[in-house]
Amino acid sequence: MRSQKIFVADDENALLHLISELLHVGGYNIYKKRSTYIQKKINGQEGPEKSRFFSPEILMMDIEMPVMDGYKPCSRIKSFHTNPRILIPTTNPNDSRAQGTIKEAIAINLLKKPVRLKDLTQIIRENLPSS
Repeated sequence: MRSQKIFVADDENALLHLISELLHVGGYNIYKKRSTYIQKKINGQEGPEKSRFFSPEILMMDIEMPVMDGYKPCSRIKSFHTNPRILIPTTNPNDSRAQGTIKEAIAINLLKKPVRLKDLTQIIRENLPSS
């Protein structure tokens, strides 16, 4: 297993399970309550607090989240993480909020849902040093 810490914030349990499985198959550890697998969905407002606790090397934050959309939490995370590597999984890459995270250098990349293992591992490899 690669030692990079990856945190995934999404409100859909099925997607969280899929991403955790893809990352596990790809050889990555995922941190959520000190567990390898993501088990609990969260809303946008919880993302920054949980991210601060885990200090992930890569963070995946959905744009469509309850309570607060993913754009605002990503901006907050960027304010306290020195070099956040944020990926935005989205069903609509043309969404103005998703595009805004790229234009404003908040996120490093958009990840089209449904997420594919090849795309996910390639983006992670390109943006993290190998261990």
